[in-house]
Amino acid sequence: MGSGKHLLLIAVLPLLVRCQKPQALMVPAFKMAFIGDTVYLKCNTSASPVTWHKPNGERIVGEDPLKVEIKNLNDGGFYWCETSGTKSDTVSVNVMESGLSASLTIETGHQNMWKGGAVILKLENKDGLQGWRCWVYRGGEKPIMVSLKLEGVSNSMVFQTADLNVDETIYWCTDKGRTQRSNQVILTTSDAWEAPVPPEEGGKVGIVLGILLVLLGMLVVIVVVGLRRRRRSEEGRIYEDVALRSKEERGDDKYETLEKASGREREYDTLAGASGGEPKGGEYEPLKQGETKEGVYHTLGAEGAAGGEGGYEAVGRKDKPSESATAGE
Repeated sequence: MGSGKHLLLIAVLPLLVRCQKPQALMVPAFKMAFIGDTVYLKCNTSASPVTWHKPNGERIVGEDPLKVEIKNLNDGGFYWCETSGTKSDTVSVNVMESGLSASLTIETGHQNMWKGGAVILKLENKDGLQGWRCWVYRGGEKPIMVSLKLEGVSNSMVFQTADLNVDETIYWCTDKGRTQRSNQVILTTSDAWEAPVPPEEGGKVGIVLGILLVLLGMLVVIVVVGLRRRRRSEEGRIYEDVALRSKEERGDDKYETLEKASGREREYDTLAGASGGEPKGGEYEPLKQGETKEGVYHTLGAEGAAGGEGGYEAVGRKDKPSESATAGE
């Protein structure tokens, strides 16, 4: 009997879940939303999938919570969710164009920060900040209050946010009764930048790079040396051209005739034959054949101190015709 009751409860529970009416909630639960705000709509149910119905009749399936960015008045209205054929009650998003009492701005930092970073916010209200507090929403069921040190604060103050470690963080401030509030500041985060890891074969890359640098240096040296040699050769050609042009301008492109030095006689004179009479000093006289026989040669010997200067005498023929007498014997 007891086991039968348990089986009955197990069979009824899914039916009860299906028949349970889902509940639609808005977070943050603003009484009034303003253009520029962001709110999240949640369908409080364990069933799935969830279908959201927007005021304009659009249906969005599978998104829970539903993010609503209020860009104009048309984004306001009644929203409801549906699951397993059961609809929730409507949740109203009331949108106003203006009516904010205070201003919340970023004093230092940016709207998008690295994860783990923080920004400094500035809160201003012309009517004073006594009793004001700020709120932060990082997802979940409800926002968290941020306590402010308001001693000695009049109309403005600055405070630093906590480390930003989630994708989106929403800050805003209200008075004590939550009847007045500031605008929202929505901060987003990105993954921290990491230096690129060098490849495992970094050593080989370094060696190749070094070789390329050496080759480049050698190429530069070769180019410089070639340019210098070319410049020198061009300068030599310029000098030669100048010399040739100067010669052509002077008319020196022909051979010149050597001129005889003035006041001097020729170094060499042709010896003239003796005309009659005795030979003079320094002259030569051809030998006369006389009574010599054919085939007999006579050797001339230099005349001693008794002979005349520069003269020669014939050596007499000896008995033996085949022999020749040597002068001076």
